[in-house]
This record gives sequence, C-alpha cells and structure tokens, in this order.
Amino acid sequence: MIVTKDSPIFDQIGGMHIIYVNAKGLPTLKKGGPLPYPDGTVFADDVHEFSVKDGSYVEGNKKAVTVMVKDAKSTR
Repeated sequence: MIVTKDSPIFDQIGGMHIIYVNAKGLPTLKKGGPLPYPDGTVFADDVHEFSVKDGSYVEGNKKAVTVMVKDAKSTR
C-alpha cells in the first residue's frame, strides 16, 4: 500500500507500506476471513519513503517498522 500526500492520513502514516504476515495468519488473510486471526499471527509493516520516477513508485529510506502479534491471553 502507498499512502500519498493526497490522503487525509498522510501525516500519520504516509509512505510505502510493505506488509508481511507469518504462516499462522496467512490462510486467514488469503481467504479474507473469517476473523479474528488465530493466536500466534504476526504482521509486520515495513514503512518507507517513496518517490515517483518515470511513472513508477520507487522505494526510499526506511521510516518505521511496526509489528503486531495476536495473543488473546496478553493483558497488554
């Protein structure tokens, strides 16, 4: 996903988002549900700056990496 300056959420999460999911959550993602994802699912969002060159989006410097872990027993 690419969040451009045209988006109202650009200031919060603008950039090129490269999303990864582990094998535990992949079947749910591929099927589009049913939700919730199973415990042990891990998502990672690798966010980069980007530019447009010759009509193509080009990955730039890393901005952030966020990791989400599904753990129904966690109290955090």
